[in-house]
Amino acid sequence: FEVRVDDRPIGFSGKTQRRPLELLQALIALGSREVSEERLLDALWPEAEGDAAHRALEITLHRLRRLLGRPEAVSRRGGRLSLEARYCWVDVWALEALLTRLDGADGGEGPDGSAIDSAAPLMAQVLALYQGPFLGADPPPWASRLRERVQSRLVRQLGALARRWERGGRWEEAVGCYERALALDDSAEGLYRRLMLAYRELGRPAEALVVYERCRAQLGAMLSHETEAIAARLRTRAAS
Repeated sequence: FEVRVDDRPIGFSGKTQRRPLELLQALIALGSREVSEERLLDALWPEAEGDAAHRALEITLHRLRRLLGRPEAVSRRGGRLSLEARYCWVDVWALEALLTRLDGADGGEGPDGSAIDSAAPLMAQVLALYQGPFLGADPPPWASRLRERVQSRLVRQLGALARRWERGGRWEEAVGCYERALALDDSAEGLYRRLMLAYRELGRPAEALVVYERCRAQLGAMLSHETEAIAARLRTRAAS
C-alpha cells in the first residue's frame, strides 16, 4: 500500500499518520464511494461506543484530508464517505476497469480467436498494475472481500486468455497465463490440469508430470479422475 501526493510518497511512520492511512485503506476496501460511517466504525473502532467512535472518525478524517492536501478529496455527506475521483486516482479502480474491459474482449471473440489481439495488451496492463494482494500478507478482515474479488477476477481472466491462446495454437503463451494464474490461486485443480495439457501439446510430458506432482503436493492425493487419467497418459508418453 502506497500513497502519493504530487508524486511524492507519504510515509507510514508515527501513529498520527497510521490511523488516517488505515481510514483510507478501509474506505478503498469497502467500496471507495458512499461508504457508510457505521461500516467504517465497525472496521476501525469496533470496541468504541457511540459518541467516542464518531469523534474518533471525525478526527481521523480531518487528519486524512490534511495528509492528502485536499479536503475535498474525501467527501462526507449524509453519514457516508467517498473518495472523489476528480482528485484521487486509485490503482484498484484502474485495475477493475481493465478487468471489465477484458470481459468485453472475451465476449467479443470471433471463431478464429481474433480477440487475442485486444485481450493480450489489456492483460499486460492489468499485470503491470497488480502488485500483489491488497494490504499484503496479513490483512485486516475488512480487506478480504476486495482482495478476493480482484484475485478471482484476475485468475478467471488469465484462464480465459490462456484458452484463447490454446485455440490459436500459442501453447507457450498459454503456459505463461496458467503459471501466472496458479501463482495467484494454487488450489485450482482445473488450472493445473490445463497447464499439464499445454505442456503435453508442446511435447514436454516430463514438465507436465512435474505440474501434476505440484498439484498433488498442494491438494493432496485425492485428485479428480480426469487429472489422474491425464497423468497416466503422460507417464506412458514420457516412457515411450
